[in-house]
Amino acid sequence: MKQKEREPLGVADQVASIYSGTGGYLDRIKVERVGEFLADLRVRLHSEHQDLLDRIESTGKLEDADEEALGKAIGAFVDDFGPDFDEHGDPVEAGELGSSKSSAKDEPKADDQPDSDASATETQDETAEASAAS
Repeated sequence: MKQKEREPLGVADQVASIYSGTGGYLDRIKVERVGEFLADLRVRLHSEHQDLLDRIESTGKLEDADEEALGKAIGAFVDDFGPDFDEHGDPVEAGELGSSKSSAKDEPKADDQPDSDASATETQDETAEASAAS
């Protein structure tokens, strides 16, 4: 496990990082993005699951309940981070899985799309007006 010189990770952060790999969560992330993923994961865990990290840090153990909670937290973060591969190892296309790379909420819904006939008519009208003005 890589750590910056003179900036060692705490036990809980090491456990979370190692568990990400051994639990298969990193299988969905491209190798070149693993460092970013782990750094962002640590930030998320410290902001949303500090109690879990404190228990791991103080006991030096990963109890069954904490292991389950850690797995859920990491799994949710994988989806938020934007996985590169689906559960089967197939590449994820932009917009799939509602990933943060291209969220489904950012894409227009079918109801939001203009009627293609109305849009074409408006464009023709604008073109005709521009031609008449010149």
